[in-house]
Amino acid sequence: MGENGAGKSTLMKILTGIYSRDGGTIHYLGKEVEYKNPAQSEAAGIAIVHQELNMMNDLTVAQNLFIGHESMKGFIINDRAMIEKANGLFRLLNIEIDPLRKSGI
Repeated sequence: MGENGAGKSTLMKILTGIYSRDGGTIHYLGKEVEYKNPAQSEAAGIAIVHQELNMMNDLTVAQNLFIGHESMKGFIINDRAMIEKANGLFRLLNIEIDPLRKSGI
C-alpha cells in the first residue's frame, strides 16, 4: 500500500533477488537475508507475482499459471499434472475456473 513511486515494486524486487539492495537490511524468519536471484528467494519460500496483466493467450489457464514452473515428465511438459495442480488451487480458493480454457477467450 502506498502512492505510485513509493518503492513498493523496488522493495519486492530486492526481497526476491531481482535487484541488489544498496543499504539497509532485510530480516525473514528472524534472520538477516539477502537473496542474489529469484531462485534463492523461492527456495526460501518467497516468490513474487509480477503486476503484468498480459497473459499468453494461446496457452490454457493451467499453462499460464505455471509458466516458469511447469510440471515435467522427463523432457516433456506434463499438462495433466498442471491441470490437477490448478484444480487443487482453485478448490482451495473456492473458485470455478476451467484450467483447460484458453486464456485469450
